[in-house]
Amino acid sequence: PGWYSAETHARFRAERQILAGLKHPNIAHLIDGGMTADGRLWLALEYVDGPDLSQYCEQNRLNITQRLQLFLTVCEAVSHAHARLIVHRDLKPSNLLVTATCTVKLLDFGIAKLISVDAAQISQTRSFTPEYAAPEQVRGEVITTSVDVYALGLLLYGLLTRRRPYKLQNSTPAAYERAILEQEPTRPSIAVTRDEPDTERLAPDTQVGNSADAKTGARGGALAVQHALSPERLKRELRGDLDAIVLKALRKNPSERYASAADFAADIANYLGRRPVLARRGGWRYRSTQFMRRHGLIVGVSATAVLALFGGFLASLHQRDLARVEARKSEMVLEFMVDNFRLADSGNTNGEKITARELLDRGAERITTSLHDLPEVRAQMLESIGRSYGGLGLYGKQLELINAALNLRQAQADVVALANVLALRADALNSLSRNDEARVEIEAARALVPNFPSTNKARQVESHLAYLKGVHLYFKGRFDDSKSELQHSLSLRSGLYGIGDARTVASALFLTRVMSQQGDFAAAEQKLDEIVGSLRNAEPAQNALLAQALDAFGAIQVKMRRFDRAEAIRLEAALLCERIYGPEHFHLAIQLNNLGYAQVKQERFEAALAPLRRAVAIARMNLVPEHGFTAAALKNLGDAQFGAKQYAFAKRDYESVLAILDGNSTSVISIDRANVEAKIKACETFISTQTTAHSSPHPES
Repeated sequence: PGWYSAETHARFRAERQILAGLKHPNIAHLIDGGMTADGRLWLALEYVDGPDLSQYCEQNRLNITQRLQLFLTVCEAVSHAHARLIVHRDLKPSNLLVTATCTVKLLDFGIAKLISVDAAQISQTRSFTPEYAAPEQVRGEVITTSVDVYALGLLLYGLLTRRRPYKLQNSTPAAYERAILEQEPTRPSIAVTRDEPDTERLAPDTQVGNSADAKTGARGGALAVQHALSPERLKRELRGDLDAIVLKALRKNPSERYASAADFAADIANYLGRRPVLARRGGWRYRSTQFMRRHGLIVGVSATAVLALFGGFLASLHQRDLARVEARKSEMVLEFMVDNFRLADSGNTNGEKITARELLDRGAERITTSLHDLPEVRAQMLESIGRSYGGLGLYGKQLELINAALNLRQAQADVVALANVLALRADALNSLSRNDEARVEIEAARALVPNFPSTNKARQVESHLAYLKGVHLYFKGRFDDSKSELQHSLSLRSGLYGIGDARTVASALFLTRVMSQQGDFAAAEQKLDEIVGSLRNAEPAQNALLAQALDAFGAIQVKMRRFDRAEAIRLEAALLCERIYGPEHFHLAIQLNNLGYAQVKQERFEAALAPLRRAVAIARMNLVPEHGFTAAALKNLGDAQFGAKQYAFAKRDYESVLAILDGNSTSVISIDRANVEAKIKACETFISTQTTAHSSPHPES
């Protein structure tokens, strides 16, 4: 009926015109077309023999990764059409067939729309499949490529869940349209574990409207084959990134969806490559991050905790039973922060400036008496403040707060959070030169890794544990094993954070230390040269990272006995550290010690005295008395004083080294005890000689 109408002929000619301009391996192509002698239009298309996309996935029991990879080819085909200003407007499983060679073919551009300057108008005809229609199609608004992005979101939702995103009492076109306009889609991770009524399961897709060639959906029947994963495992796989990706494509407002099918595909590729997905950026968390950056160091002290807490809050807004709990968490954290930041108000400090240390001390004091009814929040705050103490070089205070967080985590069921706090404790113990204790914490945390869920947070903790293990093995002299762990850490961190992130650079830098210990100086130096060059040109400047890279670069120069070059590099690192951290920070002490060591190796003993004395003074100010670094700095200072013939001072510092070694057998810094004892005897000999010479009468002239 209506075959000879002018409208039908116009649509038929439009489809032929559209297909003639589409040349893509995933679009069924036009072979020929024309009009018969009796005035009937005809098309000859590529023959595609195979099941529709949904049926193919179920029949072959494809896992999530395989389904996503197949879906990417659909996005490529749609992107090809969009690049030629064509909107399909009827994307659904029955229009996507899979050949015997596993190639997806996009069909039926019969209701497609050509977008042009004078054609981007409100459509006067309502031709669409209601189950796969976008809100603006239902409302009869302007048709843009965003319509296809929405349909792709619906298609992916069905491929991953075998469910519809909306709750329906019946499957009439009117019910579909009401749901599309009024309901928010259920998260895929929630949908897969619910016992849905038949109206909410996928059923044959049917086309309504004034299209004469409407389909009955013979290829789009119910998906009966069970998913390859258990419902709970599938829920864990979908929760987080995939939830966010699908729901972004299904936003009611077209401007809030992905800007294009290519952007949609790129985010899926991010997920498959274990990179951060764009769908989880922006929103409240993004605005909060920008706000905190504007307020500098004081807000930065608590930024990590706030982001983590509010991230969890936003991820569960859709769950009514959890919303009240999350609101309570947010209220308590905001109250905690606002009260803490009020201390920085000049009106409350009589005009005096508050330091980051004072802000931390106040926060640490308050956390001991607050948030007892929210142990998870309290643990996160303790961890964040503890990390901030570590950033200031206050490792004893850091360990105190991390221990309190550990007590809370042990009573909770989150294995990732428990492993993370164990890793934080290992960091603090290493900083205090309690390395054997740190090793125990690392191994305890790694034992939990097999029980980790497949989440970004779990991979982040795993990457940090691999880094800690690699560092520990390095100081034990097990360089091959250390290299393996550090390479694993570097691989994970590159995917999680990108190559320019501080954590990724830390793994790369320590890996070069292992390479130099194995004698591969040229490769280590080349890699360090690349890292330093990249950081020098970074915009914005990354001075803290550059200081770390220079430290490693100086170390390789020492290994290659280029002490003059090592001195220049370490002087630059020391100046950077003093600018970044101030004159009393432990990081500065490390660079001053390294600078003095390079000067001692060149027998520039007088020049080495000043940096080494500062290094020792800063170490004694920040570290426990028995710390291994203090022993190393005292040994270097003793050598400088010995070379400068200040034997009494040298003897005193060598004896202090022996006292530290006697009281601490776990130091990771190797010191030759016999050499120190020999230097003490030499000092005694020189002191005795000088005393005898000074006490003898002067010979007469």
